[in-house]
Amino acid sequence: MIRRAFLLPIAICVLAGLASPAAAQMVRPDFPVTDGTVYVTVLSGNTLYMAGAFTRVSTALGSAAPVDSGAGSVLVGFPKFDGPVHAIAPDGAGGWYVGGEFTKAGTASRANLARVLSNFTVSSWNPGTSGPVRALLVSGATVYVGGDFSTAGGQTRSRIAAIDASTGLATSWNPNATGTSVLTLALSGTTLYAGGDFSTIGGQSRSCIAALSTTTGLATAWNPNASTIVDAIVVNGATVYAGGLFTTIGGQTRRRIAALNASDGLATAWNPNVPIGEVFAMAVSGSVVYAGGSFSTIGGQSRQNLAALNASDGLATALSANVNGIVRSIQVQGTKLYLGGEFTAVRAEERRYLAAIDTGTGTTLAWDPRANKPVHAIAVNGATLCVGGLFSTLGGQIRNRLAAVDAGTGALLPWNPDSDSEIYAMVVSNGVVYVGGYFATIGGQIRSNIAAVDAVTGVPTAWDPNSNGQILSLAVANGVVYAGGAFTSIGGAAHSSLAALDPATGLATAWDPGPNDWVMSLLPGSGGVIYAGGYFTTIGGQSRSCIAALSTSTGLATSWNPGASAHVEALAMGNSVVYAAGGFTTIGGQARNRIAAVSTSTGLATSWDPNADDVVYAMFLSGSTMYLGGSFTTIGVASRSSLAGVDLASGAPTTWNPSAVGSVYSFAVSGNRVYAGGDFIEAGGLPQSGIASIFPNLTAVEETPPSAAACVLGPPSPNPFVSSTMIQLSLAKEEAVTLRVFDVRGREVAVLADGRYAAGTHVFGWNGRGRDGQASVSGVYFCEMKTATASLKRKLILVR
Repeated sequence: MIRRAFLLPIAICVLAGLASPAAAQMVRPDFPVTDGTVYVTVLSGNTLYMAGAFTRVSTALGSAAPVDSGAGSVLVGFPKFDGPVHAIAPDGAGGWYVGGEFTKAGTASRANLARVLSNFTVSSWNPGTSGPVRALLVSGATVYVGGDFSTAGGQTRSRIAAIDASTGLATSWNPNATGTSVLTLALSGTTLYAGGDFSTIGGQSRSCIAALSTTTGLATAWNPNASTIVDAIVVNGATVYAGGLFTTIGGQTRRRIAALNASDGLATAWNPNVPIGEVFAMAVSGSVVYAGGSFSTIGGQSRQNLAALNASDGLATALSANVNGIVRSIQVQGTKLYLGGEFTAVRAEERRYLAAIDTGTGTTLAWDPRANKPVHAIAVNGATLCVGGLFSTLGGQIRNRLAAVDAGTGALLPWNPDSDSEIYAMVVSNGVVYVGGYFATIGGQIRSNIAAVDAVTGVPTAWDPNSNGQILSLAVANGVVYAGGAFTSIGGAAHSSLAALDPATGLATAWDPGPNDWVMSLLPGSGGVIYAGGYFTTIGGQSRSCIAALSTSTGLATSWNPGASAHVEALAMGNSVVYAAGGFTTIGGQARNRIAAVSTSTGLATSWDPNADDVVYAMFLSGSTMYLGGSFTTIGVASRSSLAGVDLASGAPTTWNPSAVGSVYSFAVSGNRVYAGGDFIEAGGLPQSGIASIFPNLTAVEETPPSAAACVLGPPSPNPFVSSTMIQLSLAKEEAVTLRVFDVRGREVAVLADGRYAAGTHVFGWNGRGRDGQASVSGVYFCEMKTATASLKRKLILVR
């Protein structure tokens, strides 16, 4: 593993609501996402090349999505949720109730609860809760909700509530649980069973499990008294099955799973016994009880995280799926058992976080939606499953560590070099994409850590310098390919961490600066100089701390010596200055935190001082703005999460503030887009993982509304379009706006906006579907924007 891997912070939780609505509008919502880190982005013409540690590229979906129960294909057009989804329940009309830890459902503000209609629009139902929702159950006109909240539906409701399915208001039903959370709900007649981590509920002392009257909200006499957390409850006739972390329940020793009499709450003789672990999910089908969780033994047999148990005696059946990670959710449909969780393989077959097995044979079915993060909830509605969790995408196309996207349309291109391991560096020159990293093969050809790939076909060329260590930086200048990294041999010669390679033969030249540690960045300069940054303390025959200027003819260090106090990750050239970014706190003789401008003549730091509070990994100079990416949370005195724009003259942060959850490692910038790559899972308030396309100045436009006209309807982009297009409108003042799509006969097809919007610029997307969720046919359409004083139209061309 390269040293950089130890430095990069890993996102271990999802933080919703970091970005303002303005920031959310900056990120293009239909741009692809990756299932892993993007370390490098390079724009060549209209093609965006990206490289990193990902294996798939797909559509950004958010943390909930409907999936075909047969084919496993994702149904497009579902609103994007901006935070974890823990619970989903069918609404009985083809739609879904969704609960979790989110602030947005599509463009609608929703605090942890939302309803998505059958046409995939977000309904006006908006109860809101003060904390996460972890359980949902729908009964007639009532939606029962469990979680960690203290208010729900406009009322004080502790951990459990009943919400009117029409108004979104809390009913008078109020069991008032005290404790951490209500995690599971099950209904039988007029009795609602609740499980979780609580000590009182329904006016009675009840440890982690209770039965409540749906009329009064009071606890019944039923009191199994679990010793600790109950995660799952399933009712089957006169039996209540419970799973969790408990070791006693119903007056008996029952480890993690039990069957309880619905009449008196006592444990039956049924005792599968899970010695170690936890049962998170259960389902009953006929004479079989399915259990999922984190265990290795159950029902007297070795069963890895999933088991089928006889309802009669609690013994495990022959079904053995051998799931290699936690199972969080189970749904049975006919002979199919659908699983969601934190696993990556079932029966040694790769299945990322979602899988289906045959209940008769136990074989893994071909159904494979492939989430990029864990799945917490699965709900069934006919031929459709709705799944939710921590993921931001499902499915997608295989692109192992290298991919190319049409920067205009966002379409994934067929370019597919297929690296067997990570790519950390990339540069495009004369129709060739040079790549470096820690790989052994590219396109089925043996290439050790460095290769050249055709920019159109993706086929590796014969160029083969064969590095014995990782390549972390690349540059091309004056017909020479420069490579930096952590090697000792490359191009057929002994070279330590830095070499110059012939672009035709791949052989190393005699140029040999010999740094004593890794080279992370290279920047060709003028006057026969190339700048290097990294971890080294000597290079080119001189003592140079982490940054140096080298003669391209001799390899010797020049007298230029800024002397950074810690690693330099990125370099950029300005007017008589070299911009440096990394982890340092002093450079060029001055205190400069992680970002600085250094004179090319003296090596001294200029007065330019953005002052980042953590590592800056990437920067890109465009016009009068320096774009910064890293793991910082402030620039100067302004709050900026991993992404920032800095004024080139003053060093002060601009108003550009898309905000990312996770780190940013690379940039590519065109005139109207900033492409950022990293390990982030959210950008601009949207579930955009790995890669994001961001407007470079939208926030500034919003804060200074256009004054020349009351409103502007921009041209759709792309247009014509295949799957989705974006429409931008600008307002001089806050006002009511409708944005609708019509066909050529004047029939309304879709409503994109209908409400009051603040002064500034707003971006909306149309996925080519009607209000009923059905795909519209190819042809000409019109989008119409209406305000109290204006009516503007634009033509749309949909190509299927």
